Amino acid sequence: MKWLHYSVSGQHDYINASPRLYVKRQLTAKSDISGSVTYSLGSPQPYLNITAPVLSDYRNLFIADNPDKYSQNVAATLSYRYRNPLKSMFFNLSATYNHSRSSIMSNQLFIDDFIISTYADRLSDSNSWYVKGGFSKGLGHSKMVVGCDVDASTASASSMRDNAMIPYHQIAAGVKPYFKGSLTKWISANYEASYGFSKLKIDGEANDYHTFRQNIFTTIIPNDIVQFTVGAEHFLTRFPEGNTANLVLLDASAVWRLNNKVRLSLTANNVLNRRSYEYVNYGTLSRSEHHFRIRPRSILASIQYRF
Repeated sequence: MKWLHYSVSGQHDYINASPRLYVKRQLTAKSDISGSVTYSLGSPQPYLNITAPVLSDYRNLFIADNPDKYSQNVAATLSYRYRNPLKSMFFNLSATYNHSRSSIMSNQLFIDDFIISTYADRLSDSNSWYVKGGFSKGLGHSKMVVGCDVDASTASASSMRDNAMIPYHQIAAGVKPYFKGSLTKWISANYEASYGFSKLKIDGEANDYHTFRQNIFTTIIPNDIVQFTVGAEHFLTRFPEGNTANLVLLDASAVWRLNNKVRLSLTANNVLNRRSYEYVNYGTLSRSEHHFRIRPRSILASIQYRF
């Protein structure tokens, strides 16, 4: 429990409470299962007691309207883990549920050229699920490791626009396979991929986007004198309108050790000379478009001498 005192627009006293129950059971020497339940009673933030309107920019105005009310949150988590070091096998899975409840709801009022953000005296709640898991396995006497991480989430809530309630629902999922280690005595590789999906539905209108990223780095060491490294990164984004953005970056380097004191190296970055990349991101109630400029191709030759 926690007691809070705010001297903002008067005197305000609050008591926050957050009891938690946690249980864990060891199933075997290699696996266990655990669960927890948490309830939180939270007080409003100090800035919500400021009754003066705040102009954040030329268009957006914030009015707290003194919503002096508590919020509640309930969270439940269930987890399972399996670990077998002798076989280099590891697995984990967890699921979390969150429920939030408040006596006020955010409200946006569109008046002429201004957007006024405030609160309405209306019950609001939100629900969300989050699931994640991972698996990894060592191969070749642990010289190589393969694995995959996955996650998925869903959230639903409501907000208000011009005093009218608007529900929204968001779904997101991701898969991340990977591989790293030594293929042979003279070659090693590191590969990672990531696929993400997100869909936002607001008042019956939906937008979704897909992203895919992969990178691979390979090091070749034919002997103790020469070493070659090649790396590539691939980015792919599918926009809600159906168009896609595709980007491939390629790097390479070579190292030659003449002796214990002299080292020659040649490094080339962005060999394909790609110059820009764009993508779109969706938040809970927002959409952001991004444009990145990429450093052009560069080649660096260096000589190192060790005394």
